[in-house]
Amino acid sequence: MSERHRILVVTLGGTIALRLTDGRAQATALDAELLSAVRAANTAVSVDVHEFCALDSVDLTLGQLCELAAFLASRRERYDGFVVSTGTDTLEEVAYALHLLLDGQLSLVVTGALRPPYAESFDGLDNLRLAQRTVLDKRASGRVLVALGGSIVDARSVTKASAFRLDAFAPIYSNGDATDGFGTATEQHPNEGSAVQQYADPAVVDRIVVPILHASVGSELLPSIPATADGCVVACPGGFSMSARNVEALADVAARIPIALVSRCLHGEFPADEDPYPGYLRALEGNGFLIRQFAGLSPQKARVKLILRTLLPGRVAA
Repeated sequence: MSERHRILVVTLGGTIALRLTDGRAQATALDAELLSAVRAANTAVSVDVHEFCALDSVDLTLGQLCELAAFLASRRERYDGFVVSTGTDTLEEVAYALHLLLDGQLSLVVTGALRPPYAESFDGLDNLRLAQRTVLDKRASGRVLVALGGSIVDARSVTKASAFRLDAFAPIYSNGDATDGFGTATEQHPNEGSAVQQYADPAVVDRIVVPILHASVGSELLPSIPATADGCVVACPGGFSMSARNVEALADVAARIPIALVSRCLHGEFPADEDPYPGYLRALEGNGFLIRQFAGLSPQKARVKLILRTLLPGRVAA
């Protein structure tokens, strides 16, 4: 008899683990009956469970994700794959941070639920089963993927497009085969550098201040940057459009702290190797703004990358 595959499910809380207590929804550990159903779905797989924390995903910190990455890496020889269940509100940031931190060291699938366990339309069981199947697929080797609502999406390109729809995490990249959910995002965006040494000191990571500002009609960005900021992400309309007034004001700030410009569009992909508006991107980068190395990232993912790839002591921008 062949040896059973081993998967470690690590739980962080979120909607998939909500319970009603005194009429209020609270994040807890995954329900035992739910986990039993997941184990029963495939008798050829041995599933262990570790409760890392029980939080709403908005309460997670980058420091905790550094701790999580170190925890997962320390167990990579014991398991064939890992599944992390978390809240969907920040799932895309959690998955992307783990992508940067783990850097191809293990196979990991992040999942969750859009509906809570006490709802008739609870989707957590199906998502956990999908995650379990996905992490053992050879195409998942060394990757961080998201499995939710029947879709499988690369961590770099995953976007939550709806607050409540069960297909909120549908792929945004077409691979020409609707039945093949693994997509081609990894080929479009190759790995972005070596893992952060020792996954960084969580206390140091959580002291780094990087606000996200949104440029809009008539906005004045300069007063919004706190004096304590270590860096800043500006979500711009369209392809990094900024008023001349804001460019002039922020150029002095960009000489002191890194400022990444990204698109605020839902699908903010932008050519990283060309300038469709001749001279415009070069002029912005000439003023000290970081653009091309953040092309295609949401403002939230850009903030994660700016902290983990640029602002940590001893790091050099990727």
